[in-house]
Amino acid sequence: MPFHLPPPTNLDTLPNGCLIPVRDVARYTGIAIPTIWRWSASGRFPRAIRIGSRCTRWRIHEVRAWISDPTGWGTPHATEDSQ
Repeated sequence: MPFHLPPPTNLDTLPNGCLIPVRDVARYTGIAIPTIWRWSASGRFPRAIRIGSRCTRWRIHEVRAWISDPTGWGTPHATEDSQ
């Protein structure tokens, strides 16, 4: 049986290089998991990193940046991929 540690209750306790799963992103942001995937695909939310064929994670520093400015976050990041 796999052992899972509970996620920290405070997002600020995680180091900047940390990668978190979608269920933790949903818990921290209050956004439904399907909405996270949809917004991520459309550029309104940070993109997930594919680690394996069935494993994706989000960079904690990008999620924090989105939380601090959800409306202003998308504009500069949406154009980064098109350059």
